[in-house]
Amino acid sequence: MNRVANAICGVFVVISSLIGVYGYLHIPADRPIAVHFDLSGTPDGFAPTYMAFLIIPLIGIATLVIVALQSSSIPEGRTVRGGAAIVVIVVQAILCFGQLFILFQELKG
Repeated sequence: MNRVANAICGVFVVISSLIGVYGYLHIPADRPIAVHFDLSGTPDGFAPTYMAFLIIPLIGIATLVIVALQSSSIPEGRTVRGGAAIVVIVVQAILCFGQLFILFQELKG
């Protein structure tokens, strides 16, 4: 991926990490957090507070690492096509907004 795509993805990872830290510090640790919702918006999956706010940033970081390792194996002079960069950016955005949604659901409570 190019530097711009990496920077955008990095921003999404930082934002989801900050959301996670905020959620972890402001939601009681003994309360199960809704992390999965059915199509009507009803929670149907729960996790402990630490896991609910740690998993999404970790997935984002893992995605960046995997893409960076894959990009480093591309021969000199070749580039990753724009479509791959867009997919990674969209995945990072979905993860970030998912983290924000989980936090808002818990805060409105």
